[in-house]
Amino acid sequence: MNKRILVTSVLLSLGTSAIADNTKDEIALLKQQLKMLTQKIEQLETKTEDNKAKAEKAAEIVKSQPKTSENWANRINLSGDMRYRGEYIDQRGKEVRNRHRLRLRLKASTQINERLNVGFRLVSGSDNPTSANQTLDGAFTTKDFLLDQAFFDYKLTDQLNLLGGKFGHPIYKPGKTQILWDNDAMPEGMALKFNHDGWNGNLFGYAVEENSSADDVLLFGGQLNKTISFDGSKLIAGVSYYDYQ
Repeated sequence: MNKRILVTSVLLSLGTSAIADNTKDEIALLKQQLKMLTQKIEQLETKTEDNKAKAEKAAEIVKSQPKTSENWANRINLSGDMRYRGEYIDQRGKEVRNRHRLRLRLKASTQINERLNVGFRLVSGSDNPTSANQTLDGAFTTKDFLLDQAFFDYKLTDQLNLLGGKFGHPIYKPGKTQILWDNDAMPEGMALKFNHDGWNGNLFGYAVEENSSADDVLLFGGQLNKTISFDGSKLIAGVSYYDYQ
C-alpha cells in the first residue's frame, strides 16, 4: 500500500512539473509575440506620422502656390502708350500746313522661366521704320497697325544675354541722342549683351535687306563702354564699330 502511494505521488509530481514547464514556454512565446507585435505597431505609428507630416507639407506647398491662371497673369507684362499731336508747318515757299497725328503702341512680354523672356509690340503708322505716327486723313479710312517688335531674350549667364528677332537696339545712346540710330528703328537679327562691374557691351549682326538675285545687305558691329564713378558723379566712355556687308 505504501509503495502504491509513493508511485502515485511521483507521477503527480512529474505531471505538475511538465505542466509548469509547458506553461513557462507558452508564456515566453506569448511575450515574444507580444514584443514583435508591439514593434510592428510602433513601426506603423512611425510610418503614419511620417506620411501625415509629408501630407501636411505637400498641402502647405500646394496652398502657398498661386493658381495656374494667377501664375500666367503675374508673368505677363503689358504696357503701352498713346500720343496725339497737332502740327503747324510753315515753310518758306510752301503753303502752311496743319495736320493731326497720333501714335499708339501696345507691348506684351512674358517670363517663360528664370532665363527666357519673350514678347512683341504693335504700333500704329506705316512701313516707315523711324516713325509710328499716323496722320489723320483719308476720309475716315482705317489705320494701319503693324508688328514693331517680336523677340526673345535668353539669359546665358548672369552677365551675358542673347537677343533674337526684332527688338530695340541694345546699344547705349548718350542722352538718348538719335545721331547714329533713330529711337523708333527696331533692328532685326541677333545680339549679345554684356554687363559686368561697370563694363557694358554688345555684339550684333542684323539683316538689313534680303535679296534673291544679289548679295544680302547685312550690318555687323559692336559697342563697349565703361562707367567710371568719382566724387558723386559718373563718366561713361565707350567706342562703337559698324560694318555694312
